Amino acid sequence: MLQTFINIRHFQESQWEKQISSDFPALFEKGKDELKFWQKNIEKMNFRPFHEPNPNCLGWVDASDSAVGGILVVLKTGGVKTMPVF
Repeated sequence: MLQTFINIRHFQESQWEKQISSDFPALFEKGKDELKFWQKNIEKMNFRPFHEPNPNCLGWVDASDSAVGGILVVLKTGGVKTMPVF
C-alpha cells in the first residue's frame, strides 16, 4: 500500500516535500494501517538486524536529476581504503 503513495507522487510528478492528495480517503486509511502494522511488528518480522556487527565496508551515495555518485570505504585492520563508485 505504501508503494501506492510513491506511485501517486511519481505519476503526478510531485516533489517529495509536497503533500499527497487523493480523492479516495480509504487509501490513506490503508496506508496508516500499514504504518501501524510495521511499527508494531518491525522487530519480529524483519529478518535482518538494524545494527550490523563490525561492518567491513561503509558506503554513501547521492543522486540528482543529472548526476549520480558514491563512495565505498573498506575498513581494514591498520587502515582505510576508499574506492569511488561510478
